Amino acid sequence: MVVVSNCAYVACAYGGLKVYSVTNPANPVLLGMIDVGRAEHADSLWVEGTRVYLAVNERGLMILDASNPAAIAVLGEYRAGGPFFGPVCVLSNRAYLALNTDLAVLDVSDPAAPALLGQRRVSSTNGAYHIHGLCARGNHVYCANYTEGLKTVDVSNPASMHITATNVFDAVGVCDYAARGLVRRGDTLFMTQDGYGLMSFDLGAPATPVLITNFIPSAVPFPYDA
Repeated sequence: MVVVSNCAYVACAYGGLKVYSVTNPANPVLLGMIDVGRAEHADSLWVEGTRVYLAVNERGLMILDASNPAAIAVLGEYRAGGPFFGPVCVLSNRAYLALNTDLAVLDVSDPAAPALLGQRRVSSTNGAYHIHGLCARGNHVYCANYTEGLKTVDVSNPASMHITATNVFDAVGVCDYAARGLVRRGDTLFMTQDGYGLMSFDLGAPATPVLITNFIPSAVPFPYDA
């Protein structure tokens, strides 16, 4: 879910995208929605102005115009070519899409024709150990890689991306050390991770994040979703 001004944009799995007015938080009002098909699954989204980038399992990336939530329009799509799970984030005219274990970079300057600029495997294992969180800053994308920790990818040349740093931590409890969600504020990156709670990293040197601290808000240190 993403909240912008008084609107909440929600990826509702088999319910597609729904947009709510949250002007009155005690009484959210559905403004509009768009279906993605019964066999497809809206996993995550990113909002830029009135444009919504919706990552849909079994389909790919949908680019939507939500300027009128009552009549959401499809501007374009990128078909991933198979089932995938992964978040999406957008910076300038590039969309960064997690395709299970891979990071894909798309040129979305023309929303009607998204173009793949490059794709690189980031996770070393398959299954549940895919990319759970994405965040972009300049020429670097940060990937929360479940049991492989935080990975930093240099995307300055999408055709030849490379990993510049891996921040991995010892397992804690039954959930190992699952890295999940990411969000950035200025030069600080925040990551939720099982066993460690909320972690913060200094991005003063963007290619090599440095752990600042972590905060466990309860006696049960896992799991924590973004």
